[in-house]
This record gives sequence, C-alpha cells and structure tokens, in this order.
Amino acid sequence: MKITLQQFALILILLFFFAFNAYAQETRLDKVVLKTGESYVGEIVVQTPEIILIKTKDGGRFQFPLTSVRSIEKKSANATELSVNDSLNTANQLPPEIFCLMIDLSGGLSKGIFSYPWSPAGEVSMSFGTKELLGKTIFAGLGVGYKVTSTKSTSEMTGFIPVFIRMQSFNLKKYRTAPYLSLDAGYAFSTNSKYGGGTFAKLSAGIIHKMTYKLTAFGGLYVRTQGFSGKLTQPVDAGEVTYVGNSSINDFGLKVGVQF
Repeated sequence: MKITLQQFALILILLFFFAFNAYAQETRLDKVVLKTGESYVGEIVVQTPEIILIKTKDGGRFQFPLTSVRSIEKKSANATELSVNDSLNTANQLPPEIFCLMIDLSGGLSKGIFSYPWSPAGEVSMSFGTKELLGKTIFAGLGVGYKVTSTKSTSEMTGFIPVFIRMQSFNLKKYRTAPYLSLDAGYAFSTNSKYGGGTFAKLSAGIIHKMTYKLTAFGGLYVRTQGFSGKLTQPVDAGEVTYVGNSSINDFGLKVGVQF
C-alpha cells in the first residue's frame, strides 16, 4: 500500500494536535505541604529519597529535606480539587504523569532479502500514550514515523511510513536510571512506487534515565523486521531469476530518544 507525503503530513498534524490537546488537559501541578503547615504549589524539579526541590508558579525554587514534608499532592491545573495524595511512605517515588510524548531516532543497517544488500538506514518516529497500563509502569500508545534506506545497489532512497502500537517498560518510580524494553508493531506504508508496504515489528532494549521531572532520555539497540513487495532477484543453478514477489527487510542498529 502506498501513501503520499501529503497524507503523511496530515497524519503528523493530527497526531501532534491530539497529543498537545490531551497533554494540555492533563497538565497537573504539585503541592508540597510541610509539617509546619506551609504549602508550595508548582512543579517538582528534583525528588530523591533525601530532598525535594519545587519550582513555584512565580519562578521561585525551594528545597526541603523529605523529613520535613508532611505530604505531596497533585492537582489539575484546570480544576480546583486535589487528587493523588502521596504519603511519606511513597515520598521517595518520582511523581507520575499520566500521558507522555516520545520522539526517537534510529540509525543502523538494513537488508532487503533478495532485493538489496546491507545499506545504511534511518528512522524518526513519534508516539503518544499513557505511561501507566493496568497500574504498571508500562507505556502504551500509538505512533507514526518515517523510515528511509539508501540502497547501495541502486543508489536510490527507499522510504516507508510506519504506523504502529508501542509498548515500552520502564521503572522510574524508585530509580532515576533503569533498563527498558520496547516493542513496536504495525504496518509500514511505502512511499516508493517500486515497493509495497507490509507489517513490521521492532524490538529495542537499553537504558532510560530521568533527566528532569518531565524529561526522560533513553537509548539502546534495536532489531526490526518488515514485510514488503517488489522486484526480487534470487540466485538459482542457472544464474539469477528476477520476479515480483513478497520478501522481508531486516534492520539493526542504535536508537535514542526523549520522553516528555
């Protein structure tokens, strides 16, 4: 199945609009209540088992030892009621955000079976979803991207637009750095008239690190396999035979990204 660049641009615009709208609706503020009765409302910038640093709405920054904190509360910026009260027993956990946006880059080598040899490939993708699935620290969301391969044999660019579901594990409630495992599964639409798209799966694993209250970085290795259709060349006893059929593309390389 082919998809035009105009259709791809429309998909990106719609996804950005949905992500921004949902994130804006779910923006929450933190409220730190001290044992003295004082309270501070704003954004928790740093929280460790020893201290907490909050940036208030007027730009001020205040740091307190956790032993002086009575409670940590969260409230919606668009509502007046408080919710998600954290007791001191869970005060050493990083405050959770419900929704998040991921942007990641992948680079490595790609090979089309019976189509082209190992060639450089790159991919950029964006996904939006929830960081808590069934009460677990698992990201689940929808994504879209653009994958391109510069095939050595034909000196041409081969492009696909993957649309996928992403599941990614992380454990940042107790730790600022932790391992992660990610799986993308969906369909890749071809942007090249010589090829047809197909289903794909992409598995990656590495390290995720909490940089600030809202910003997280991750990086690791990935492997990817995808079906496609097009002109194939297969060796036989008499030499080679060229035909139009279905085959697969295999990739591996490095992946880095941010989550906010």
